[in-house]
Amino acid sequence: MSVIKTSGGSVDKVDIWGRRRLAYDIQKKSEGIYAVVDFSATADTAKELDRQLGLNEVVLRTKVMRVDAAKVAKAAKAAEAAKGRQAIAAKS
Repeated sequence: MSVIKTSGGSVDKVDIWGRRRLAYDIQKKSEGIYAVVDFSATADTAKELDRQLGLNEVVLRTKVMRVDAAKVAKAAKAAEAAKGRQAIAAKS
């Protein structure tokens, strides 16, 4: 993750799902630890992160997905509205 920070990106959220059974065996392993990392960075940085993770022997698989900007904005707006409702409920 240091590649993200050194290139000026930011790690927004790290969600460790824990040990799960794999859908199919990978390198004769049937279980793995799943982790989801939300980050903001350039496309080149994401590509470099994927390359570095691929070189790590401990990492079995990676998937880098780009989130649609409209969905991110909509989710942020919904979160802000929920926070506002909580603040109003707390005052009551």
